[in-house]
Amino acid sequence: MALFIGKTDVRQLPSYVAQNYALIEEKITRLIFAPHCVMCNTHTDHSIALCNQCWGKLDFEIPLYLCKQCGFPMNDNDEHADWDSLCLSCLQKPSLLDGTAATLAYDGVSRDLILKFKQNDALYLRKLLTYLLTLAVHRLPEADMIIPVPLHRWRLWGRRYNQSALLAFALAKLLHSDNVQTGILQRIRYTKKQKGNPSQRATNLRNAFAVSAQKKHLLKGKKILLIDDVLTTSATLENCAKTLKKAGADKVYGLTVARVVAPRPIFAR
Repeated sequence: MALFIGKTDVRQLPSYVAQNYALIEEKITRLIFAPHCVMCNTHTDHSIALCNQCWGKLDFEIPLYLCKQCGFPMNDNDEHADWDSLCLSCLQKPSLLDGTAATLAYDGVSRDLILKFKQNDALYLRKLLTYLLTLAVHRLPEADMIIPVPLHRWRLWGRRYNQSALLAFALAKLLHSDNVQTGILQRIRYTKKQKGNPSQRATNLRNAFAVSAQKKHLLKGKKILLIDDVLTTSATLENCAKTLKKAGADKVYGLTVARVVAPRPIFAR
């Protein structure tokens, strides 16, 4: 749904102005319409807009043990798995991320919610998705700064808002943090939507991010929490971490609503 002010489409406004109007649009929608479940459309009293039955359809089946570096779920029955384990991928090629966490396994249900939020103007899902982030953030150390994964200006112009930025500000509010930075990390190269195997995704994102020269000093020695909606191969977060650490960040963690859970080689310490 496009928002018009007089005869002006918000997509013609500067990105920061358009993003504010996107939030206003969300609030107006919530005032006019009574809360309904975002999945089955039945009435619900829950402020997160999901009825009990549909809440039960979310896949929280992420195992107890996770790779301490990349956060990939391990097999609970694996005799090598414990809180201090690394997956074979991280043993062979250490991740630039110092830890990741996600609440949901990325499947049909979580995929529909996330795609609606970031592609179909379903900004009313922000509260639900932020709440889901809070269920996983405790797995990561406390950070000095929250940074959302940035969009290239062309994609931001077309979408009118950065879904990761909306989640970052909402999460910061719940965590009583006021240090969300949207201007430090920038996406300087336009890339096609991520597809293909991990190697292809990594190649696609090479040199796609940069740090603002004017704000680079803010990163020195800091622990950074990166926010994104979904983690697939971790190529996006890895490239962000590489850029931030090169600019002086000490630690970089990744937090997403969902992550792809696919078979991987045997795990070991």
